[in-house]
Amino acid sequence: MAIRSIEYLQSLVRELIKVPSETEWVEFKCNNKDPQMIGEYISALSNSAALCEKTKAYLVWGVQDDTHEIMGTEFQYRKMKKGNEELEAWLSRMLFPRINFRFFEILVENKMVVLLEIPCAEKQPVQFAGAEYIRVGTNKKNLKEYPDKERELWRTFDSTPYELRIAMSNLDEDSMVGLMDFSKYYDKLEMPIPRNRDKILEDLQHEKFIVKNDAGNWDITNMGALMIAKDLKKFESLHRRSVRVIWYKEKSRLNAIREKEFTSGYVFSHEDIVQYIMTIIPQEEIIIEATRKSVVSFPEIAIRELLANVMIHQDLQQRGTNPMVEVFQNRIEFSNTGAPLVAIERIVDSVPISRNENIAGFMHKCGICEERGSGYDKMILWKRDYCVHLMIQRHPGI
Repeated sequence: MAIRSIEYLQSLVRELIKVPSETEWVEFKCNNKDPQMIGEYISALSNSAALCEKTKAYLVWGVQDDTHEIMGTEFQYRKMKKGNEELEAWLSRMLFPRINFRFFEILVENKMVVLLEIPCAEKQPVQFAGAEYIRVGTNKKNLKEYPDKERELWRTFDSTPYELRIAMSNLDEDSMVGLMDFSKYYDKLEMPIPRNRDKILEDLQHEKFIVKNDAGNWDITNMGALMIAKDLKKFESLHRRSVRVIWYKEKSRLNAIREKEFTSGYVFSHEDIVQYIMTIIPQEEIIIEATRKSVVSFPEIAIRELLANVMIHQDLQQRGTNPMVEVFQNRIEFSNTGAPLVAIERIVDSVPISRNENIAGFMHKCGICEERGSGYDKMILWKRDYCVHLMIQRHPGI
């Protein structure tokens, strides 16, 4: 659970009162504390936040609705009950699905303000007492009365990719930049590092790596962390997304020689992992015209293609294990979470499909993948040519 400091909450209230009066994901009240009203607004604001592509919605007591002037409130949510049940417990029980809404009490300009932070609906519309609500302009309405909005809301649930959800929130500018290796980002794209910090922030926003949050601070998206983070271990939800390489002594998993984990963003770690694998895979020494040469067992192009596929096509929402590369005496195994997107027997002739389109797009931009569905063809072609090359090297007379 994210910690909300007093400074953050005060800044959030000041930012919220700047929004236009018709905003559908924010509602201001002075002292209205009817439990039924609060529950209906939680449903309406949560659903409207999803439609507006906001991660949170807010119900604020102590601010004049039309002028947005801070007036203060007498609303004390901790003391309120519905029947014999505390307000928070009653609201939580009446909501479906249950969402992690939270009340905060803040002094702003020496006046008491109560803020209710409401997560956006994610997989289905949020109901209160069996009914679904939505905001239409500044009005709270029953969702069933607006079938077009209901259809649009359901489409929203299917269209928010995991890559663009938030990995770490509410960072000041220096903290956010400190977690992202933007200098290597520009090196990878063969671009000069801007001298202006605002231009760097603009570029990172354009790449969908960061977003500015409601309090005027910065959030890092899953995509931003996975692509250019200095250390994925610093992101709690992504610490199992770093690639592990395990080198085994023989043909089984009984005896491991070494294990190494690459925790930087995929755009940077891809090349490091490839070079590391090329140093530990089995090699054979052959003599060609009295010169001793080392020949690796697997072509580098195959390693590159398989590693890129492991990174791009993993099911990021499935937990349990890291993307892995296991190097045995007689083979290399690449694995990640999630079932293949196409049937195994159709890999050769299927059209290219990306599970994580935003990640695939940026890695294509960096020259790591092609997004043409040619990886398997390349590996087979190179395997054939590589075997012929080895045969010629071993038997120059053929």
